[in-house]
Amino acid sequence: MDDLRIYHHFYEYFKTNYFTGILLGIILVAIFLKHLPGSVYLIRFFSFFSNHPKRTLVLFCLLGVALRITWLFLCHYRPAFQWSDKYQLLMTFTEYDQINLNAADIARGIWFENADGVPMVRRPMGYPTFLGFFYSLFGCNTLVLYSLQIALFVATAILIYLLGTHLYKKEAGLLAAVLFCLYPVSIYSISLALDEHLFLPLWFFGLYLLLMEMKGQPIRFALVWYGLFFGYATMTRTHTIFMPLVVAYAYTLIKYSKRKVILSLIAVFLISQIPTIPWAIRNYRIWGDY
Repeated sequence: MDDLRIYHHFYEYFKTNYFTGILLGIILVAIFLKHLPGSVYLIRFFSFFSNHPKRTLVLFCLLGVALRITWLFLCHYRPAFQWSDKYQLLMTFTEYDQINLNAADIARGIWFENADGVPMVRRPMGYPTFLGFFYSLFGCNTLVLYSLQIALFVATAILIYLLGTHLYKKEAGLLAAVLFCLYPVSIYSISLALDEHLFLPLWFFGLYLLLMEMKGQPIRFALVWYGLFFGYATMTRTHTIFMPLVVAYAYTLIKYSKRKVILSLIAVFLISQIPTIPWAIRNYRIWGDY
């Protein structure tokens, strides 16, 4: 197993776990049901969903919201809003508490300090800033947090459907969205202040705009939107820092000139830095370093 660490990037494509067993089980059950007498009724049943994709998407989004609200009532965990809430109980203090504590502090005019009032720089600022803005409007409470995260879930499910539909076909988009609505990790993480709740819709919406442009639909100020959405996504989770290269590659596929491809790459990269300017200024004032 030690050797696998050298090739872990390749290993990710081949490793299996219990999810693989579940998938194989579903495939076997589907094959079995297909050969049962009366399977035509099952086929008609599933055809109804594929023939009404938008209605089905709304149905499963509502089901997904209901499952998440149910989990919120069943879950005993509640995020901290004051450092004193859990700071003395270190065993219960989590990264999710810190994200929410930073957001609550921002609503109070305090930018990323620890319990001792010392400035900190560890977290990406995207999601705490987003939460802090709404906390400043509606108050620091779990109803605001959970309402935002459920709204972001619905937006993500719709974007998954749109991406799958335009990349493949409506059945693929619908299946991907349904799986996300029912995904257990997504359901129980609704009680946690996680960067991913905001990161996914930001990233997916930028990708959706790029895909529309690749399919011939003009997007006004496209480079500005790519820069802002991918830039804020990167400020939320750094995984999207490579997106200017993706835009450049897409423009290569569209057969744009090399000059336009290079200028687009530079423009998206520079615009994507705009959301981080306040963060860089703040860090420089405190530490003399960006």
